[in-house]
Amino acid sequence: EDIHKTFGGFLQAEEKVKQEWDPYSVFAGYDRPEGFCKILICALMLAHEALPKGGTIAVTHAGGTTTVTGSGPDAGLRPQVPQALSRKLDVSVIDPRLVHPYVCGLMAAQYGFALSIPESGPGQVSFAISAV
Repeated sequence: EDIHKTFGGFLQAEEKVKQEWDPYSVFAGYDRPEGFCKILICALMLAHEALPKGGTIAVTHAGGTTTVTGSGPDAGLRPQVPQALSRKLDVSVIDPRLVHPYVCGLMAAQYGFALSIPESGPGQVSFAISAV
């Protein structure tokens, strides 16, 4: 899968975060709709941003939902990322750190996807992609 390879190339530059998923088995039999790969790379980048001390990123797909999970020490979201991702922030209060999640939320909606943050535990942050 091109996304796995491209994101892996990005991760090699810093060597703090590793991917732990096989795109061929995760998406076997799944006909990815238009825009899906763009939203997947958004979720992968958001997970990367949530791992300040490194860790692993895994991807699963079940029941029509793709979940990207970042796990590692001190994994967590910056304040207001959930609101930016769900586009519940006024554009006037979006600072440079919130541009990426805000644009990811806009793009997901444009392609007919929901990009959400399911409940996450200590040391773990997840992003879910599903069709709306």
